[in-house]
Amino acid sequence: MNIESAGSVLEDLVNDYQTIYVPNVRPIHNLEELRQVYKLTHDCFVSTGYFQAHPSHMIVHYPHFDHLPETEILVAVMNGVIVGSVSVTFDGPAGFTVEEEFKEQCAAIREEGHPMATVWRLVVDPSVRSNRAVLISLVDTVVARIRERDVTLALFAVNPKHERVYCHMLNMEVVARKLETGGRSAPSVLLRADADKIPVRREVHHGGLVFNPIHSLLAAAF
Repeated sequence: MNIESAGSVLEDLVNDYQTIYVPNVRPIHNLEELRQVYKLTHDCFVSTGYFQAHPSHMIVHYPHFDHLPETEILVAVMNGVIVGSVSVTFDGPAGFTVEEEFKEQCAAIREEGHPMATVWRLVVDPSVRSNRAVLISLVDTVVARIRERDVTLALFAVNPKHERVYCHMLNMEVVARKLETGGRSAPSVLLRADADKIPVRREVHHGGLVFNPIHSLLAAAF
């Protein structure tokens, strides 16, 4: 085997090895997976010191938003385990989660007349935070969802510790800051992402329409 072909084989092996650690990002399938998202949120907030451990091992910030048809709850799955999650809510009658903490700023942005969405509850299992593929896959997928719906402006509320990461990844702008929000004992930064400014790293294929299975399950029960 010559050096050129050996290098090609090595590159293929490295690429195959890396795919083992790239999660599958998809919508949640059932209520049990929603509970797993609540538990993951709890673990993330406890690990960062912004929340005291609760006997239920769950944190549910905006339960009514979880059941809206405008909301999509995505999870990153590795080896059959949910290791990350992100939610996106497209504009509708209920508004956005971030309006509870940033009401005035959101009202001013609405006046611009853009089709809007908000991205929220972006969490990654503390045990896999060193694997950047989890965060990147979640962000890439939610950006693809936004573009598929022709949304031109998205709002993110993130921890100030992660502000620079998201601004760099998505070319976002800071809108406002809060030292404490929603009784979560956690500071928050409101960021805006304009679709035409978000860098395109790679194309994400999903296949088929996306829907909120939680909304479908609840609707079928009545």
